[in-house]
Amino acid sequence: MYNKQLFYRFRHSVFRHGILLLLLAVALAGLTSSARGQSPICRDVGNLTICGEFFDELVDGPGGDFKLEKNLQIGPKGGVPVVLVTDFKEFVTADAAFIHRTVADPAVGATDIIEGEFHFINDAVVEPLFGSKISPDLKNLADFYFVDVVNQRIFNPTVGASPTQDGEGLRNEAMRLDFLDRTGVRALLKDGGSVEENAAIDFEIDIKNKKFNATIPMNLRLNDHAETPNLRLTTRITIDEQGNFSGGIDSFTMRLAGFQMDVQDVKIQAGSLQQSASFEAGVVDVRKRNNPGFPNLDPTNPELVFRLEKLRYKDGAWNLGGGTVPLPDWTVGDAFALRFQSAGLTFDDQSRTYTINLNTTIMSGGQDAPLNISQRFPVTLRLGARLVNGEFKPFMSTRLTSLTIPLSVSSMFLQSEELTMVMDPAGNFFGLTAERLRLQWSTFYGGQQSGALAGFRLGIDNKRDLVLDLQGGAVDLPEIKNKVFTGKLQGGFGVQNGVMTLTMNGKLALNLPGNVGATTDTTFIMRGGRNVRFACPAGATDCLVNEEFTMSSFGVKVAGFTFQVNNPRGYFGGFAVDKAKMTVPAGITAVGAEVAGLSVDGNGNVSLAGGGIELPPLSIAGYQFVGLKGFFAKTATGGYEFKAAGTMPLPGMDPSGSKKINVDLTFRTNAGGSFQGLGVGAFFKTTSPGIPIGTTGMELLEIGGRFDLNNGTAKVTVSMMASSKYRIASLPLVTARGNASLQVRPFAMTANAQLSVLVFNVANASIGLGAGQGFNGGDGFNVSFDIDAVVVHGGAKLRMGNVTLTTGAKKFRWTAEAFLDVGLRKGQFGSFLPPVNINAGGLAFRGGSFRAPDGREVAGLQGQFKCCLFIKVSLFYDFGKKDLIIRGAGDYKLIDSAQVRALAAQRAAGFSSRAMSAEEIAAAGLVLAADTDLSQVMQETIPVEVKQQGTTLFGIDYPAGNPSLRLHLPTGETLTELTVNNVTNTFLRETGTLTETHQLAFVIKDALPGLYTMIIDNAPATYAKVSYTMNNEPVVNGVNAQCSNSGQSNDIVVTCNGARAGNTVTLSWHAGDSDNPEAKVSVGYAPVAADGVNVDLTGLRTLAEELLLGAGIYSWDLSEVPTGRYKLVVTVEDTENPAVQMAAAPVIAVIDRRPPQTPDLFEGES
Repeated sequence: MYNKQLFYRFRHSVFRHGILLLLLAVALAGLTSSARGQSPICRDVGNLTICGEFFDELVDGPGGDFKLEKNLQIGPKGGVPVVLVTDFKEFVTADAAFIHRTVADPAVGATDIIEGEFHFINDAVVEPLFGSKISPDLKNLADFYFVDVVNQRIFNPTVGASPTQDGEGLRNEAMRLDFLDRTGVRALLKDGGSVEENAAIDFEIDIKNKKFNATIPMNLRLNDHAETPNLRLTTRITIDEQGNFSGGIDSFTMRLAGFQMDVQDVKIQAGSLQQSASFEAGVVDVRKRNNPGFPNLDPTNPELVFRLEKLRYKDGAWNLGGGTVPLPDWTVGDAFALRFQSAGLTFDDQSRTYTINLNTTIMSGGQDAPLNISQRFPVTLRLGARLVNGEFKPFMSTRLTSLTIPLSVSSMFLQSEELTMVMDPAGNFFGLTAERLRLQWSTFYGGQQSGALAGFRLGIDNKRDLVLDLQGGAVDLPEIKNKVFTGKLQGGFGVQNGVMTLTMNGKLALNLPGNVGATTDTTFIMRGGRNVRFACPAGATDCLVNEEFTMSSFGVKVAGFTFQVNNPRGYFGGFAVDKAKMTVPAGITAVGAEVAGLSVDGNGNVSLAGGGIELPPLSIAGYQFVGLKGFFAKTATGGYEFKAAGTMPLPGMDPSGSKKINVDLTFRTNAGGSFQGLGVGAFFKTTSPGIPIGTTGMELLEIGGRFDLNNGTAKVTVSMMASSKYRIASLPLVTARGNASLQVRPFAMTANAQLSVLVFNVANASIGLGAGQGFNGGDGFNVSFDIDAVVVHGGAKLRMGNVTLTTGAKKFRWTAEAFLDVGLRKGQFGSFLPPVNINAGGLAFRGGSFRAPDGREVAGLQGQFKCCLFIKVSLFYDFGKKDLIIRGAGDYKLIDSAQVRALAAQRAAGFSSRAMSAEEIAAAGLVLAADTDLSQVMQETIPVEVKQQGTTLFGIDYPAGNPSLRLHLPTGETLTELTVNNVTNTFLRETGTLTETHQLAFVIKDALPGLYTMIIDNAPATYAKVSYTMNNEPVVNGVNAQCSNSGQSNDIVVTCNGARAGNTVTLSWHAGDSDNPEAKVSVGYAPVAADGVNVDLTGLRTLAEELLLGAGIYSWDLSEVPTGRYKLVVTVEDTENPAVQMAAAPVIAVIDRRPPQTPDLFEGES
């Protein structure tokens, strides 16, 4: 009978007894009958199919026993092989072998066993998972593995399952545990995988699920860790058929940084033959039940002190996340919170313990915090272990160097010094302590500070109950001293049911001006903590207000007004009352009143419910004021004033309807609370947008004056402000300020005053406002002033007022005349705009309303600069845009050299770009450098179509080069710089500077429509072609005034060039514009200037406007013309050029002998 146990003992004894035993093995082999197939020999056993190279039928049993050997392949019955078992080699080579018996061998303990080196066929790793081992030093010779053919498993025998395994030596001694090495797990074992450590390991190959599983009880290899010298773990690993690893460790308990920690969700990271495995715990709970004496810090779980994550083990040491890990928020009860946290671990070689390094931020504990922490304070805390009665316990005492955390309760600040964060379970305190602390009132109460106090603690005990101590409770409080109160209260701190209370009592004196000797008895209670709120909902029983400040009743004076304050309450350092009785200052007649919602804060600011109070009708110096509503305010000198707004009458004016005068009334006292000559000031202001001042075109905006309460005077001295009705972008064209006595009928203000003409601010202008200052001797505005803008400087005259056209339409008109110095650089607004530098003094400008090209009416000054024979440049200063612009450059075209060459390449009509021949270069008279490459000398042509007759510019603008410009005319003639006649054409050559370009141009007067060609010889590499036609001025001629003899009157005496005439004059003219058919004609008359020949166009009054071009005639009725000497003027305006004006020759004198009418001061608008 085949003795398997003898076979195993023999094989492992080869090294002990030499070659004789090897011969015996040959003899034992004779007990079998062997066969070798040409291909693998397979047998089905249970649910497995097992194949090998050799098949031996064992004859020592009851029959049916066999052995398969060498390169075994095992898989599910009839399926694909999963496991490969190869020969194993150590000191001798042994074949892989599978033995099946129908009856279990008693010595082995199983019917099916196997030995060899075990691999998954599809494993990417070369090293085996495990195998059998032969060594002369082995005591336990059981190198075989059980095969569970039903459940498709290969595994090492369990304790008690195999007499041979349970015999001499330790379990698993004759087995190679390669999986420990290929995964790096061996490095986790405290002794590196000793025979004793290996004996406890169970492992298997699950053929059905194609996985290798191992359970590895172990003592973890740790560096010299005093807190946990022996840490017992159960490690479980799995390797699939591709060699992929997964593994974990059962939850375990350990001590770290003094805490007992529950470690869970542990995942192993595989290593290799060269690298150790490591593992990471997803959750590490520090539970209260395992750490008695510690409070709950994690607000999400009352059973935890706190929780860590990502605890990592590597090569005998612990860390958190490889450095630091985020940490959930902690709450130290209601005392304060630790947020935005991260934690790391360090090992102390001396104490051989770990410390948790906590980067955190100290913040307020929320609405139930006893003391408010208004800011965030980042700190680093160290939570470590110390030995207590032979056991390591957690402890923290971290001094927060140079950190001052301002704490506050209601209106009191607690300024701490030398803070320390403490976690002391033995002392049952967890929180902040301070060596010293000073109390300080908020700024509402003056900001005074107390002396240093000791014994401050803020935190919780292990039941999370609030702990707040300061010097045993009784404290020395700082003085209250602000703009309202002065005094020092007495009191102390107390804590009950999570609420901190500071109770204070004493007497306070009033500091408000005029209240010397007034005092009030005070009780002041401040609270912080659980259910303490700024205001409690109505009916709430579990809510406490954070501040109770009660005072006894007293009387107080403010700006001369007296208030009786009954049962006031504290209000931001001052006091407030729902209702107070009020009496007005002495010297003012009024009935007493009651005000609602009076409050005075600690800075002395006085407030009233609704923003102010409405006073009863007042009588001051004989004037009645009604509808006064106002407010109290502090003055710069420390006193108070009361400002009120209402209405009042003005001498000579009916205040009814919309013609009311608003008044701002001010009562003012000094710092002592008395009037002392400060009196009552009044500032009167009209309703917006203003009251029209007759027909001057101006509106009255402000009238200012003053009363003196002490003197009781009724005199009102006024200052006035008026502005024009004519506005540009909501701004008045003219605003005038001046001082005058109030002249009611007729209104007049003639004085030097300040003036603003929209964009020009003018001081001390000569102003006439009112009667006789407008057009036609009517009401108006007349001013002469100097202006100083960016590009224009000089003087101007302006007149404005209403005019009535012959159609009966009333229009507001304004005109101006200016002589300005203008400085513009050529090309300032674009190439050749303007074509030359303009540095001209005394240019004549006309001001008024002009039509823009888009049809808008714009206000400005327009003039014209003439130079260089027939070149004219139209200039316009736009009041609305505050800018000077060039007008009249029509059909402006600019193309650059690259576009010219592109069009030439496309063979566009008239464009060309080619190299010049030597003959052409000579004929053109070009002067070239000696080393010039003649193939690069280019000639380029550019066609320019002129569509409308007018003075036209043709030019080029270039940065560098020496070109020559010619112009081919539609007549066939070619102009050069040398052939212009300077009468009908001219040539401009502008040499550039370091910052300016060069320019060449032809200018042709009244150029006819047609095709012109610009010829550029020796064309520069870069240039721009420019062309434009200047807009033609309107033309007016044939202006003639014909006087008649009919209608003569003794009331209105009219003379025409000195001869007596009637009151009708007929004006005729002819007007035209060659390129602006929409130009308009207007007719008016202007006063003759002092020279008796010219006219003052600023006094031009329009009679008719919007007349068409061509021949025209107008009949002028002089019956409403004021006394003066005039000429009739025809004006033609387009949108591009200054207006062209021509006056008829006759001087028409008018003498109006009728008495003047007296105009009203104000024209009210209902």
